[in-house]
Amino acid sequence: MAAGDWSDETITIWLCDISIGFMRLFRENIICRKSAILRVAEFPALLLCGGYMFSGLRLVRNCAAEDIPEVEFILPGNTPSPDFRLGDIVLFYVCDTDADRVSTRQVFKATIASMTADRVVLRLRDNQSYAEALPIASCYAVEHDYVDSSFLLQYKGLYAMLDASPHRRGLLVGEAGESPVRNMSRRLSYEYDSPDLSRILLKALQAEDYFLLVGPPGTGKTSVALRNMVREFLAIPDYQILLVAFTNRAVDEICDKLETIGEVDDYIRVGQTLSCDVAYRSHLLSERMKQCRNREEANRSIHSCFVGEDGAF
Repeated sequence: MAAGDWSDETITIWLCDISIGFMRLFRENIICRKSAILRVAEFPALLLCGGYMFSGLRLVRNCAAEDIPEVEFILPGNTPSPDFRLGDIVLFYVCDTDADRVSTRQVFKATIASMTADRVVLRLRDNQSYAEALPIASCYAVEHDYVDSSFLLQYKGLYAMLDASPHRRGLLVGEAGESPVRNMSRRLSYEYDSPDLSRILLKALQAEDYFLLVGPPGTGKTSVALRNMVREFLAIPDYQILLVAFTNRAVDEICDKLETIGEVDDYIRVGQTLSCDVAYRSHLLSERMKQCRNREEANRSIHSCFVGEDGAF
């Protein structure tokens, strides 16, 4: 393509950098303005506007060597708000020059512990006793991080699909002639005022393969349907339930509904402390394990709870 054909837009070239242990995508951005090509390093605001990273951060508190290793940065003035949330896993590094980037600098991995309009606090995954590794006079950049397990689970899912029985594989791909198996002997344990709700709950209770409940936001899928599904399945003797969701915030919403179910005496929340709402951290698996002295006690503690929850990163 000739230079004259380029429009006034940013062209992003994604490069693979395996120097930090996994296939990480980072940007080598260029701005094409007809005959001129300018490196985006001269225009850091473009990266900020894209929600990809913080840059130009100043270190104001360094507690990386403490038992709870944290660092606090102050954001430059008029910084657009990137796409970061509390509990997100990130990486940060010294970024003083155009040549400083994730592939040329020492990378520190952390989790966002708190964030305000002008400050961000990161909790490191490991203590950092070497103070010179985080010079106070330098500027820093913070980017989103990713973990290998996300991709590994996707690959495992593909292999599980290929290794599934013909019946199950046919269900998943929608092959004609394959119908979900239902246990018609199961009946509802509670009565409901709504016939539609009773019909939905009965179908879910009798499903042996899977049951899909589809509806737009605000129609009561979590607050009504899921809440009562938990009640019905808990009525089955020795039945354990695992509730999963794509985001930690969605899992917190499920926790909120579990708190209103009288039949749920206790539940286990799987996840990281910073990714869990403060109101439900006492249910975290890590908190439950603190009360166990050995593996046998840990095993009994887990099996005594009939509801478990897990969320995405």
